[in-house]
Amino acid sequence: MKVLMLLIDYFLIFSAIFVTDKKIAEFPLFFLVWICTLFRRDKFYKGELASQAGLIILSPLFIRGIFVSSDPSYYYFYFQAICFVNTIPLIFQFLKKYHLKQIIIVSIIFLLITVFGVMEFVLSSGGRGRFIFGPNMTYRVLAFFYGLLLCCLYINDGYKFKFSILFTGSTFVFLIGMLLTGSRGAILVVTIYIVTILLFSKKSKLFINGLIAISVFIAFIVIYNWDVFELIFRRSFYFNIENNSENYRFLKWTMALNFLNDDRVIFGLTNDNNLLSYYPHNIFLELLFYFGLFPLLIFTLGFACYIAKFKDLFILNLIFLGTFVGSLLSGNLQYNYPVISILTVCIFLMFGQKRKFGIY
Repeated sequence: MKVLMLLIDYFLIFSAIFVTDKKIAEFPLFFLVWICTLFRRDKFYKGELASQAGLIILSPLFIRGIFVSSDPSYYYFYFQAICFVNTIPLIFQFLKKYHLKQIIIVSIIFLLITVFGVMEFVLSSGGRGRFIFGPNMTYRVLAFFYGLLLCCLYINDGYKFKFSILFTGSTFVFLIGMLLTGSRGAILVVTIYIVTILLFSKKSKLFINGLIAISVFIAFIVIYNWDVFELIFRRSFYFNIENNSENYRFLKWTMALNFLNDDRVIFGLTNDNNLLSYYPHNIFLELLFYFGLFPLLIFTLGFACYIAKFKDLFILNLIFLGTFVGSLLSGNLQYNYPVISILTVCIFLMFGQKRKFGIY
């Protein structure tokens, strides 16, 4: 029975992060997931409620466009951000409540299923790897499974990363899956994970040799199967400003500089999308363009608090690394609402203790 409840809680946490803008009969699925997470909570905390109250106070800055928008459902992201705050303590409750080895096993199974799905797609279509989600969401999913697995290994091994067959094997599988997505965001996530692991590891000769062995083995696989990896590596590492993807992102940053001199910069464009014609692929640019300078400054402060609290929120950072990096490179706020929630919590954490937020 406890294993079943573990799977249910695992599914709820995963769904709260990745259900995004999906609906059933025009009702956002996120809110069904959120109601279920409330029933699974053991306790509510003053810090999380204060964070939600802060977001509610700021809501006029974010949802005023809902009444004039041709797509009011876009603004649901803000209600999702408010509600997602309740998922953050559930993650820590989850890690305390169940055996870490059971969470590790479940995470490995989901990681393997996703990577095999990605491999099958690449081999059958020749395109960028994906599984259920698009490539830019697939690497976030892979990072979630791997990040949760790392958390459990980190806690289980005395709050350090140690060399083990389990760590080596899961890291190898994760790296292959991330490479196959052909996403630059995935490469950045992998780089940050490697640096983080090195900084927080017991730097034994065995551990370093294990990382070297993984790198050599992956390099051998890539070279041996270069016909499969060539297109993916070209997409991941070759930058060309003439390319539509690079050009579009560069253009939005240029537009942001010009927008600072626009009369609408204080409150944003709201429903006037003529300037953009498409979302900016960056959470901070999206805040600036659509909601104005004040929300941008608030969540830039939140990002500064996030950096300041990186070590205190280490467990959370391992799990959400893919989501954070992804929010800077792809997706709109309908996909990136967890980042708004976490940055808000980070601001309030500067004035309170972690235990008041259900965080350890």
